[in-house]
Amino acid sequence: MKFTSYRIEKKVGSALRALAVAAGIVGLVGATQTAFAENKEVKIGLAAYQDLLSLTIAKEKGWDLEEGLDFVFIETEWREGHEFLASGAVDFTSSCDGDEVSRAEKIPDIALSNLLYLFAAHGVAVRGDSGMKTYWEFRGEGLSKNDAITATMAQLKGSTIILTKGLGMDAALKKAAEEAGLTYPDDFELIDMSHFEGLAAFLGGSGDGYIGGIPQRLRAGKEGAKILFDESIYAESVLHCGLATRLGYIEANPEVPIKIQKIMFRILQYVERNPREALTYIVDEVNKRTAANMTYEELHAAWNEMEFFPSNARWAFTTAVSPEGAQYWRAGLEFRMNTYLADGTLKNAVDLASVYHVPEILAEYMKQHEPGTYDWTFGIAKRRFQGRPDEFKKVYGLDY
Repeated sequence: MKFTSYRIEKKVGSALRALAVAAGIVGLVGATQTAFAENKEVKIGLAAYQDLLSLTIAKEKGWDLEEGLDFVFIETEWREGHEFLASGAVDFTSSCDGDEVSRAEKIPDIALSNLLYLFAAHGVAVRGDSGMKTYWEFRGEGLSKNDAITATMAQLKGSTIILTKGLGMDAALKKAAEEAGLTYPDDFELIDMSHFEGLAAFLGGSGDGYIGGIPQRLRAGKEGAKILFDESIYAESVLHCGLATRLGYIEANPEVPIKIQKIMFRILQYVERNPREALTYIVDEVNKRTAANMTYEELHAAWNEMEFFPSNARWAFTTAVSPEGAQYWRAGLEFRMNTYLADGTLKNAVDLASVYHVPEILAEYMKQHEPGTYDWTFGIAKRRFQGRPDEFKKVYGLDY
């Protein structure tokens, strides 16, 4: 089990001491040290992926300290993060909404709290010499969407597919199979492996297909693989991803996830304004920790194309929280829940609002930092649902 803690410290002590001497302000150093000592340490389990490693920009820039927080990143494999979270070893961990849904019966105290990105890149990779055609090739031949899906899935019937179960990456596979008249998962052999182990097995000749993250997708492509289809063909299969925490932690530290959301928006706006600098930094962080050999050009092509980063509160609300949004939260979570009920991961339906606290954190962020945006979004929604608090809770995922 990999458990590596790393910090990116701001080297400010000597500069502040020099400033104190030059200005004759004897108490400056002591006051600064006291202020830094009051920062709340927040331990974050972080999987080594390009989207999540964007969070380390905050440490590099000192933006966590400006909010009174002190991020300590603990590098984990994706599924290990929830074990650390459940044990109290970390306060937050990398997560997508499918993680919380699939674990709801075993770890009911965990919820997705902070939205960082929307992930649409899980695709079924096959070898380039497999003779299979992609969904997009069938579409290019004039087939309708449904006919193209049927033709694509007919090629996969009986195939062995390597994936990581419980993360939501097979939800699009399940829907495509059902639309093609196949039985999921009975018409396939599914092998459950971690992203990295699964890629190694696939590249080593195991399985007929493989589903992984963006670094694995890019690496498989470099080795000649092609993507038959991905989550982009179904809006509801797009994953909501960011950080998860324990409900007890939110109750005891309600200000922390709100500050984290503020920092996330700041990071994403920085990336938008400085794409070359920011994405190059992220690529370097990925390549330090993995064998992805990712390039700036690859990440630039994937950013807001394979995965999407709502960089402000209005964008997050209109896309992920509003029922009119393209990736409405409840539609996506119901889609994943039904997948887990079908494959036996879940025995019973889940209270979806209990595992998805993004609307609550987003609303509190808006109240504190963007009251005008709050009135335009949640405020209007509340007026629409006046006198119907239960219906409001079901639609928006937070109390009226």
